Amino acid sequence: MPNFHKGRTGIHRLLVRFGVLLLSIFGILTTAQAGPRDDTLYWSSAATFENLSPYYDFRPEGLAFKHLVWDSLFYREPNKPEFKPLLATKLKWIGTTTVEIELRQGVVFHNGDRFTADDILETVRRLKDPNAGLPRHRAIRWIGDVEKLGSHKVRFNLKRPTPNLMELLSGPFVVVPKATWANAPLDDNGRPDYRRMDPEGSGPYRVTRIEPDSSVEVEIFRRYFKGPKSRSLIRRIKFETVEDSGERLSQLLNGRLDFIWRISKSAYERLGSEGVPIQLLRSPSLRIAFLVMDRAGRNDEKSPLRDVRVRRAIAHSINRAEIARKVFGSRSNVVQALCHPAQIGCIRDVRSYEYSPDTARKLLRSAGYGPAGKYRIIDKLNTLATRLPGKPPEKMERLRSIVADILSYRNHAASLDMTLYLKAVGIDSRVEEYAGYETALANLKAGRVDLAHMTWASHGSFDLADLLNPLFRNGSLDYCSDAEINRWLDVAANTNDRKVRNRAFRNILVRLQDIACVLPLFSYTTFYAFSKRLEFTPALDDVPRFYNTRWK
Repeated sequence: MPNFHKGRTGIHRLLVRFGVLLLSIFGILTTAQAGPRDDTLYWSSAATFENLSPYYDFRPEGLAFKHLVWDSLFYREPNKPEFKPLLATKLKWIGTTTVEIELRQGVVFHNGDRFTADDILETVRRLKDPNAGLPRHRAIRWIGDVEKLGSHKVRFNLKRPTPNLMELLSGPFVVVPKATWANAPLDDNGRPDYRRMDPEGSGPYRVTRIEPDSSVEVEIFRRYFKGPKSRSLIRRIKFETVEDSGERLSQLLNGRLDFIWRISKSAYERLGSEGVPIQLLRSPSLRIAFLVMDRAGRNDEKSPLRDVRVRRAIAHSINRAEIARKVFGSRSNVVQALCHPAQIGCIRDVRSYEYSPDTARKLLRSAGYGPAGKYRIIDKLNTLATRLPGKPPEKMERLRSIVADILSYRNHAASLDMTLYLKAVGIDSRVEEYAGYETALANLKAGRVDLAHMTWASHGSFDLADLLNPLFRNGSLDYCSDAEINRWLDVAANTNDRKVRNRAFRNILVRLQDIACVLPLFSYTTFYAFSKRLEFTPALDDVPRFYNTRWK
């Protein structure tokens, strides 16, 4: 058993730093520290690791290791909804809520155990344990129970129809050896602490070393079976924690690192203009941004946002294309419907809200709103009139003003631009900044929001249900509260028929644009920087698939 948490001494760290300093001073820092010479890929971010845990870590860095160390039952191509057998070899539906799966034979875990149906049963049992497991985890909450039909065959009885089953079986649900679950350390209350159990799976790489808060090393697993993840050609992969983004970039340029990603657009453009000797890549992301408006009146029953004219005015007031250009560059696309174009069922032929401040002002005035202190003209029928010869207005009515702040937890610069566009049409708005999604979640769930600049990556799924279901169906994030949308979501959730589901999704996306309770903004772009010696293909979910990476 490898020592996963072996630490270095303070003297060793000091010597390493001193050596690097000397090499930098004399200008002889060569690429021997990283790259094909020692067949080790070095990558970095600000993330820290105490351990690797496939069910507790949702950060991109943790997911990257999840793909390396553990396997799911099926494999999905990173950039398209194409599925292949992985730990499973065959799937057969028995009705709409039962599925039988035959398992691959000859698979060996990193601890030397052979993979069987018992490992699946134990994984499900441990995760469904309400005292120590994660019964509400996306990976298993769809499972009623699982039966063993043979040493390499299981039957899943589902709680309900699960049309996105292949996304679940190829993504969040990974198999941990039965013995590893049993050997999990205990917490202070005597319960298993699965966060601290050994990071053992059946994936193409095995964990060889973890230095808490410093680094993680994995090495190619020579007993890995032949399958869609068996193309791994780099012997060792090492992650190092480097908190400062400038320092990470410096280490990439001087050869100590081979790969960094999620760099800023400004850094990407600056590096490109300077002609640095590295590869730069901008790639589309599955993450989309959108502006939620409180149609339901959760924050205020008398909110002006309950008036569709106000919501449409807001939609017309924001120059989405210009914000996208500023934040991501020309490759970032404005999305017309609330979906990513790569997702199955996504459409573009919906009601469109072109940037038009004049249209926005007219809609606001028709609803009785405008800049503070302004007036509108009212005729005898109490409808908006114009100053026409021979038809003087009966009276003047003060326009009501709108104050609507934008909750923002990612990309505050884009949120600020939106407030400026809103102010230009007479809506008083400012940005309510949060450090991240988790810190903003309490207000979002509590309904204390007028406008929210949100983003969603659909858990990396190409199934629209993974985008739409969390945002609607009268859930804690639903600010539309529309019976028609929720009815069509129920239709899509209760059938495995792809045509029926796509028709339901179309109706939902069209309806969302008509009632304008959510304004789709743009899809994200992710910026990468990596060694010229590295052959790397990005994935739409922004999680590096290092098992597909190789040296040139």
